[in-house]
Amino acid sequence: MPRFIVSHRLAGRIGAARSASQEAHETVRAGIRGFANVVSDRRQTAGTRGLMIVDADAREMLQRQRQAPPDILIEPEVRRRSARFTLAALTGPPAYPAGTGASLNLTVRSSAGHAPAATVQVMLTNSQTGAATSATAQTDAMGRVSIAYDARQWWPSTAIVTPHSGQWSWWGTPSNGAAITLSDLPRGTPIGWWHQLLGISSYRVSRGQGIRVGFADTGAGPHPCLAHVQSAGAFLAGAHDSAAGSANDVSGHGSHVAGLVGARPPAPSTGYAGIAPGADISVARVFQDATSTASNGDIAAAIDALSSDHNCDLINLSLGGTDRSEIELDAVTAAIEKGSLVLAAAGNGVGAIDYPAAYSGVVAVSALGLYGSFPSNAIEAMAVPSTSGGFAGSLFEASFNNTGPHMACTAPGVGVISTVPGMSPADAAYAAMSGTSMACPVVCGALATLLAADSGYTRLARDTRRAQYAWNVLVRSLRQLGLGSTVQGLGLVSAAAT
Repeated sequence: MPRFIVSHRLAGRIGAARSASQEAHETVRAGIRGFANVVSDRRQTAGTRGLMIVDADAREMLQRQRQAPPDILIEPEVRRRSARFTLAALTGPPAYPAGTGASLNLTVRSSAGHAPAATVQVMLTNSQTGAATSATAQTDAMGRVSIAYDARQWWPSTAIVTPHSGQWSWWGTPSNGAAITLSDLPRGTPIGWWHQLLGISSYRVSRGQGIRVGFADTGAGPHPCLAHVQSAGAFLAGAHDSAAGSANDVSGHGSHVAGLVGARPPAPSTGYAGIAPGADISVARVFQDATSTASNGDIAAAIDALSSDHNCDLINLSLGGTDRSEIELDAVTAAIEKGSLVLAAAGNGVGAIDYPAAYSGVVAVSALGLYGSFPSNAIEAMAVPSTSGGFAGSLFEASFNNTGPHMACTAPGVGVISTVPGMSPADAAYAAMSGTSMACPVVCGALATLLAADSGYTRLARDTRRAQYAWNVLVRSLRQLGLGSTVQGLGLVSAAAT
């Protein structure tokens, strides 16, 4: 059976039409309970979204939707994925079994000679039909990996190696028994090229102080440079888990995103700093694990909590999908009414802008790269456009960007380096990632530095005017690159060099 979400509208967009009583709401929900399989049912409280998740017949739910009061929202569940440029984006999931009989054996080493933990994905091409599939394995403690396939049908055409941390990725044509050497990431300064492009040339831990930034993502930490991050808990399958550790990162994505805004490396650390390390950071986990997608209902509940309970000035959504959600839009609108400006990744599918970035009122962000800032055999090289029209000097629009007239701005998002959980809580690990997932928090961090220095903003009440003021500050900071409005929006974000 398809899954549906039933929720109560929080945003005041329907004015006098919001007249149905709480008793009428409960009547609708009770009727649904009578025929549907209830997965979870969290009741509405003051300022908290009611969220009911059911598996039910689609025709019956459509009828209930027509009959429901205007402030009850009933819609199919839609799923969101992290907006990182990943192996899956390049090769897709395995389409056919690879078989056995032969194996591709590789050894992965760092430039210093040690064996980094890494994921190896091999693209296999069918020698008769040209069909493709892929197989994935993890390196062992010696850096070795063996991937089996049927040599009568397949040949290994491409290998992609993604280290957990510390090195650049690698891609190329594999040969059995080969040793692949990964280039180490640059370290030694808390400032990267993405900081410098924004106008930030030095590290100051108080930059962005007084501004609250919220994230709905895969969690954050543990990481010594993210020890100050506040947990908003986990929002999963309609329930809220506020236990200690509930917002810990399940994939590395959320730590990377949060670190781009708020990482605080201790002196004399060689780790990269966040753009606004003085900002207060709150993180809500909306992904179950590293391979899952997030539900529109859970994302909406997380947005509610970040805007209401955590009073976030900026909310970062480095996730998206192609389907529109009224429940998600209601949460975004309600957040704006509470003074929170919502920013979202435009997506990496080379198509139309993903939701929630495509909603009116959301700041949609695309990704830029800096040519020469990564090795030519790193996965980032696949983001370089094939024509000169995608360049503005040494900057380029990422070839994976979704585009459209709703694009607001652009920011560094190719080969940027940030925090990821290490092999132990004390491990200050860093990794390079790419995607509009990365560009979005760069904009959040830049805007946080501007808002922190704007006394007019900090005096405003938490209502729609506060969110509109933040948008105006962002727009005034943007500069055109000549890449076209559907790609760059109003231009490249910048930050106060304070």
